Amino acid sequence: MFSGRGRGAPHMSLDLSILFGAVIAIVVVSSALFDYLRFPEAVLLPLIGIILKYTVPISNPEALHSAMASLGYPALAVILFQMGLELDFRRLKNQAGRGFLLALFSFVLGAFLLYCAFSVGLDFRGPKAWALAAALACTSSNIVIPYIAKAAPNQGLLDLFTTESAFSVIFSAIAALILSTSGGAGTLGDIVWTDKLLSLLIGGGAALLLGLLWLWILPFLAKRRLSYLLTLALVFLLMGVFNHFGGSGAFAVLVFALVLGNGGAIMDPMPAAVSGRFHNLPEGRDAVLSSMSDFHSWILFFMRGLFFLYLGLLFEWPGSDLRIWLGIVIAGFAVVLGRDIAVQLSGWIGRVPGHDRSLLRIGTPRGLAAAVLVAVLVPWIGQGCWQTIALAVVLISNIRTALGGIKFSRKQLPQISLPLHSDSRKEEP
Repeated sequence: MFSGRGRGAPHMSLDLSILFGAVIAIVVVSSALFDYLRFPEAVLLPLIGIILKYTVPISNPEALHSAMASLGYPALAVILFQMGLELDFRRLKNQAGRGFLLALFSFVLGAFLLYCAFSVGLDFRGPKAWALAAALACTSSNIVIPYIAKAAPNQGLLDLFTTESAFSVIFSAIAALILSTSGGAGTLGDIVWTDKLLSLLIGGGAALLLGLLWLWILPFLAKRRLSYLLTLALVFLLMGVFNHFGGSGAFAVLVFALVLGNGGAIMDPMPAAVSGRFHNLPEGRDAVLSSMSDFHSWILFFMRGLFFLYLGLLFEWPGSDLRIWLGIVIAGFAVVLGRDIAVQLSGWIGRVPGHDRSLLRIGTPRGLAAAVLVAVLVPWIGQGCWQTIALAVVLISNIRTALGGIKFSRKQLPQISLPLHSDSRKEEP
């Protein structure tokens, strides 16, 4: 936006229209730079955001924070829907157990250690600190997979990362949103064991029934051009309606997506008159779901740029505040230590070979889901030095992945021994 200052030249300020226009160009450039620099967009885009913050002033910071929080819920709906579609348990069944264990250990340890970092470094405690720690505890497979695919191109390991990332995002989103909708009142135990669990069950049950109904009408939708937009509209409605009435829209979207993503397994036991209609779609079942995934990829392409740039705009230079620097150091240590312990524990239980664990350890990156959850939490938590530490966690976790991926890609690694299901195939989250 341009606002005149007296009789002088107009002064440029960063409003939403300029931000949205810049996002597309910046994301395209950063994607091209990845081929040369080998550093993910989650590093490059926040750095560009920091540069923008100190070169182009924000015209209305409060409006920007409010708008990004509002956009965060539709973005989260798309992320969870995409994750649910990709969790085809028949395809990923050999890695489902390992992925769940790795995601659970990584999430619990990561959230706990990050909470400790906030407590020690910032004296930041309570439900708000737990919500932020949960938001920053999820990992992103689509950042680490390009490195792993080059270092050790084995589909079993790639499926493990995909499965872990899906469960990780689910844990983080549900935990952070439940805590944020509590209003910050009461202890952590009071919040977890209130009617929130009941709302999860009600929302999940309604989404399950709606998903089964949508599987039944999917053949009719397949005959219509751009019919997947109707499915996306339903996803947004699920998120908005359940949030409005005090439920968990995120969990409802997830259950709905899991039903669609596992439609084949659900329809197979059904009578032939029902299952036949589903398996004989005019465009094919996989084509319909693929068209949804392709469209979501374009949406997520824009969202990545928008929310990673926003993280950079939140940055405040710590200066000589040793407390913030201590928080950054402890948070970075928490990211690395939590991942290493989680990989070791899940490796013992899931019988993952030692040379495979070395690759799993670099799977620390915090991606789009973490950035979106931080944006959603900003109006509730309030602005403060925690924003700088949140950005530091994203940068440190992605830099560790990038450096580890570059290192492994230059070495001749042994063949990964994780078993692979015969029908496995790569689908990027």
